[in-house]
Amino acid sequence: MNEAGYSASMSHADDQRLAGEAAGVIAATYQSYLDRFRDLTQHARGNFENCDWHAVQHDSARRLDLYNDAVQEGLRRLWSLLGPRVADGPTWAGLRQAYADHVAGRGDGELMETFFNSFTRRIFHTIGVDPAVEFVAPASDLPVYGPPWSMTVSFRREGQHASLYRDLLEHFRFAADYDDLEGDALRIAAAVEARMGAHQVRGLELARSVFYRNKGAYVVGMVHTDGPDVPFLLALTNPCGKVVVDAALLTADEVSIVFSFARSYFFVEMERPRELVDFLRSIMPRKSIAELYNAIGFNKHGKTELYRSLLHHLRTSDDRFEIAPW
Repeated sequence: MNEAGYSASMSHADDQRLAGEAAGVIAATYQSYLDRFRDLTQHARGNFENCDWHAVQHDSARRLDLYNDAVQEGLRRLWSLLGPRVADGPTWAGLRQAYADHVAGRGDGELMETFFNSFTRRIFHTIGVDPAVEFVAPASDLPVYGPPWSMTVSFRREGQHASLYRDLLEHFRFAADYDDLEGDALRIAAAVEARMGAHQVRGLELARSVFYRNKGAYVVGMVHTDGPDVPFLLALTNPCGKVVVDAALLTADEVSIVFSFARSYFFVEMERPRELVDFLRSIMPRKSIAELYNAIGFNKHGKTELYRSLLHHLRTSDDRFEIAPW
């Protein structure tokens, strides 16, 4: 190999090494963000049990800042590593390829892709999208989840109907005891029976994690019957040191209202956000993926899903944007 060829080979190897290091910086910064996100999420149960509503407000506000803080931290590290090349398009094209290796096999790969895009959009101020330096469509190897779910717990009806909900409440216990567990179980059973009509309840399938927001805690899932499955949501409150079942919601419309846009998002523990979103969509089929990501605290990725749904709609219909009349 002549000197020019050797130099070009070395330059390519250096570019690959640098792209790999930069991709590692973004992946590490994402993990730091996720660790802080999960740390705040783990506070939610104790805040509910202790009626510490000031802490709830503090954690909700703090969580909104985590994402931007992490991106700014990552940008500073990339400037130190890349120097002027931080704004070089070809460098980012290689970086994108290297970063895809960090995404592969992750249960939260879709969030990692959005996190990467947040860097490129701040650097290049992209109008529209640039597939060379962004993840536009989700990676083909990202999993699509469906039943059987790994993040649910099931309860089989055996004996009296109310005993099913007694088992549920016993499973989802808190440091603060229930005010009237037996009475709540009977009232839940009466509400479900009124909704079911002639159908017989066979059991329950519920998300393992409780959803916390503001002063409420929510147990979310579905009722299995000898007919169609029915949405199921218990709203729990802790007004004075004792947990109370405030409501049992048993229609997709009612549950959707709880998951509609709010200034404060849920705190809920999860390993695979997309699996949780897919489970929630099985309960609320008319709720968009974007809305559900927003609801569980990943509003940045919610924007990504909204844009992807728009692109899909434009590809599969004859609709086009029109200039609004004056």
